[in-house]
Amino acid sequence: WRDDQRHGYGAYIFPDGSHFIGEFRSGRMEGKGVYEYATGDKYVGQYKNNKREGWGKYQYASGAEYVGQFRENKRDGHGTYAYPNLGGLYEGDWRDDKQEGHGTETSRTGDWYEGEFRDGMKDGIGTYHYVTGDSYNGEWRRDQREGHGTYFHKKTGTQYIGEFRNGVRDGKCTRLLSDGTFEVGFYSEGKRVREGLRWSQDRTKAFLLVGESVQNELPLEEADRIAKGLGLATPKHYDEE
Repeated sequence: WRDDQRHGYGAYIFPDGSHFIGEFRSGRMEGKGVYEYATGDKYVGQYKNNKREGWGKYQYASGAEYVGQFRENKRDGHGTYAYPNLGGLYEGDWRDDKQEGHGTETSRTGDWYEGEFRDGMKDGIGTYHYVTGDSYNGEWRRDQREGHGTYFHKKTGTQYIGEFRNGVRDGKCTRLLSDGTFEVGFYSEGKRVREGLRWSQDRTKAFLLVGESVQNELPLEEADRIAKGLGLATPKHYDEE
């Protein structure tokens, strides 16, 4: 004690049964300490002005665990959160107790995402790797593929480059098949709609598509003209990159 206040190393039991063992300064928890909550949670780390502040480890009664930085009792800074009940792991930036900034999240299935987070969700630019070998690289909004991106389907070797909405292809899209075939068209809720175009792998033939059906062969010049009129890509643009 000092000046009739808790000061230095000590222990304190709270009315709800929680207890703290560690350093005090001027009556407040300040420095290193261990706080065991009546709920079964436990915190080991640094304190400032009675709040978790700095580096620490918070173990939840559920089995989840956070190791990293705190600010005013909240996860804030860089940290790792493991939630064994769901088999997941997140390592990256935090702000105001939520995933915010850049991070990597791994699911129990083996899928993993690296990229931007906002308000605790995948939001911004990021890459999602599926255990199947598929991958998506592009824009995200509120945990969904949203905006421009590229989806690679490993089993078929097909790439989809274009617009996504609510997690599925929606809008203009370019499809590159493993054999070199080049297709452009429109998608709605994951399904091809309206007219589109296909070029053969050697780019010597072009075809008109309606939905998934091939309608008829087109002169190459006409195919380019139609594509440009619809605001769609042409294979020349991709082949010259």
